Amino acid sequence: MRAWKHQIAGLTTALIATHANAVSLEFDFTYDTSGFFTQADALASLNAAGALFESRLQDSLAGIVPAAGESFEVRFSRPDTGVLSGVERSIAADTLVIYVGARELGGALGEGGPGGFSASSFGGGDLSASLPPLRGQTGPDFGPWGGAMTFDASADWYFGADAAGLGGGQSDFYSVALHEIAHVLGVGTSATWGSWVSGGEFSGPAVQAVAGGPVALTDDGGHFAEGTLSLVMGISQEAALDPNLTTGTRKHLTDLDWAALEDIGWEVAPVPLPAALWLLAAPLFGLTVWRRS
Repeated sequence: MRAWKHQIAGLTTALIATHANAVSLEFDFTYDTSGFFTQADALASLNAAGALFESRLQDSLAGIVPAAGESFEVRFSRPDTGVLSGVERSIAADTLVIYVGARELGGALGEGGPGGFSASSFGGGDLSASLPPLRGQTGPDFGPWGGAMTFDASADWYFGADAAGLGGGQSDFYSVALHEIAHVLGVGTSATWGSWVSGGEFSGPAVQAVAGGPVALTDDGGHFAEGTLSLVMGISQEAALDPNLTTGTRKHLTDLDWAALEDIGWEVAPVPLPAALWLLAAPLFGLTVWRRS
């Protein structure tokens, strides 16, 4: 499993139906020491991005609750400092915990990815092998406990739900949040993703079914190549999981982005009707870049 630092953007919206037994994203603000998410509009935009994934991810994830004499420590890069940290905690069933916060990122709009863990007993035993198959990563599907995301504290952010209000010089927070959540889920950051990468291309079967063949990646292997196109409700758009987001624009997760999640093991439900209707009415933008310009 690759580390937990990946840059940039993704997106979609609010009016979304939820399903029974869906995966729940729990945002943890312990390390939001700058108070970035005390801004109501920033919090609302983050929650809206999380709601999109909750509306379509239908996996069943076992809880991680250490028994007496056992310890489960999650490890991640602190959003406020970037320092590797560890916290002993339990993880509820069907839940991913994502630590979030903001700091200066020196030009990138965001970075994020899955966390690691340490599991042991007070007698010295290693409990990793006895963790639930997905949570312990003993199977081919990727199902982490969660991870961490950091957003640039100095960007000129747009937090609105309606992209019509997005100014030409602003960076769309919702787009970046969706992209970073996808990295926490393992797109470009997990060993499962890496198992489908060869010769600079991603060859997962779901992605190939959408694209008609393997899809070129960036040099680091963590994103679709810049300018990769796919569809959102039949409309062409640059893939949200390429490395760029142009200021003044918004991206939606495309068919290709959702297929990538399927290829690393997530159960992706069809688009809920309320979301589909919203997408048809919303403006779609094609070109994107995460660097400020």
